[in-house]
Amino acid sequence: MPAGILSEGRWTHDYPITCRLAEELGLPIRCEMPTEILQLLQLYPQPVRRQSAVEYIPEPCRRRRTSDSSK
Repeated sequence: MPAGILSEGRWTHDYPITCRLAEELGLPIRCEMPTEILQLLQLYPQPVRRQSAVEYIPEPCRRRRTSDSSK
């Protein structure tokens, strides 16, 4: 089931899901892109990142204790 796979933490939000992978997951997709959209996207190039913007830490986040100033 795609919902389970997409929500179990296998990938971060910046992992690109290709058309092939989406089809393998059983998602109802179309991979065609209208020429007008491709031309529009060329006007707004995205920077190339060499490192992921998200660091995955496979353990629960610990909450910081805040000091109570009313005591």
